[in-house]
Amino acid sequence: MSKLPNIVKQFFSDLQQVVLMEEHTNKAIKDDYLQNYFGSLAKYHPDLLLLFSPKGKILSQNKTNLYHLIGYKTIEEINIKKIIPRDSYRLLREAFRKALNREHIQHDVAIWNKQQEIINLSISFIPVLKDKHDLVGVCIIVRNLTTYKNVYAERKKLEHALENTSDSYQSMIDHLHIGIWKTELSTGKVMYVSKGMEEIFSIPRETMYQNFHIWEKMIHPDDEEIVQSRLKELYKGNIVQHRYRIISGDGTLKWVTDEAIPYYNKKGELTHLFGMIKDITLDIETQEQLTYLANYDALTNLPNHRNLRNKLIHLCEYSNHFAVLCIHIDDFQQLNHALGYKLGDKLLIYTAKQLKKILPEKGYLARTSSHTFLITLQNYSTKKTVHTFAEDIINLFEHPITINEYNFHINISIGISFFPEDGDNKEHF
Repeated sequence: MSKLPNIVKQFFSDLQQVVLMEEHTNKAIKDDYLQNYFGSLAKYHPDLLLLFSPKGKILSQNKTNLYHLIGYKTIEEINIKKIIPRDSYRLLREAFRKALNREHIQHDVAIWNKQQEIINLSISFIPVLKDKHDLVGVCIIVRNLTTYKNVYAERKKLEHALENTSDSYQSMIDHLHIGIWKTELSTGKVMYVSKGMEEIFSIPRETMYQNFHIWEKMIHPDDEEIVQSRLKELYKGNIVQHRYRIISGDGTLKWVTDEAIPYYNKKGELTHLFGMIKDITLDIETQEQLTYLANYDALTNLPNHRNLRNKLIHLCEYSNHFAVLCIHIDDFQQLNHALGYKLGDKLLIYTAKQLKKILPEKGYLARTSSHTFLITLQNYSTKKTVHTFAEDIINLFEHPITINEYNFHINISIGISFFPEDGDNKEHF
């Protein structure tokens, strides 16, 4: 098997040379099947679509806003390693490989834009087959899950697309990991339910066709009131966008985004409702994890330097007085180099646990560098109380400790500062 092209890099290197499909379709796509397939799909699809040849060359796209999505205007500015995490990079390469083997793959990944802001993308890899067997290309659909812009215009395209759904487009929708539905307002009849609805709610599509309102019973009790209020707005003819939790048919708790729009006929009468539902559980969990890692030390699970800075700013603004103890493990670097980083990590974890044991009820403990910890104290009567507490910390480490069958003694140095005596504002302190 030939070496798989660097697909992610191809995204950026080829986009600068790609012409608009509407102007140069015949030159970019010589195969009539690909031309018709991609043209009918791209005309109405609200997301960014890229069409690749089996060899990894970009043949066409329906938008040219990928650069705007990540904040870069020219290819020279882009550093792939800075915007795409290594694991996501490998994931996308493998997804393209599977698409070449006629598998439909979808991944939600987080990347960074030029401003180092997190952007959540849903990327689907869909093989394009001719006569159900001949692989003639791979269609990649990129959807921005972070914000929702131009909702009304894009959903109007979706309305029209659903009204004129061809077999190939309906097949494409059914392979997307989103739920799409359409109902007739006057009768309540369900006109269309995509396969994605079945996957999200874990109930058969046939059940939804018979009783579409069954999904309302799956809304999490804490979110039910707000969802019902949004539905009232929808029935009044207003566009609705919200996110909430559901308890799916198999008992799984999921987060979903729900975007629904009313449809008016040529007479201005409200006749149908359209909607798109996306499972964002993984996005929520990823965002929570990234937020945690941005504020906490991965090794000790203590607040990190960024968290500490916010804490000190808050104390300087709202506390009359507090003390800060800077705790330093002496000769840690030499120990780390002599016995190895794994043992050094265990020593740091041990130190964090010991400090947690002695930390007062409203005390705050953070790890600020490789071998430095910091404690803030607010509720103390005198400075002597703080000095006594520092002595207690030193006494914690006066006896030798054993880690990985190594017995050694560590020394602790502590520096103490008082607010406002040692600085009466956050800049000086």
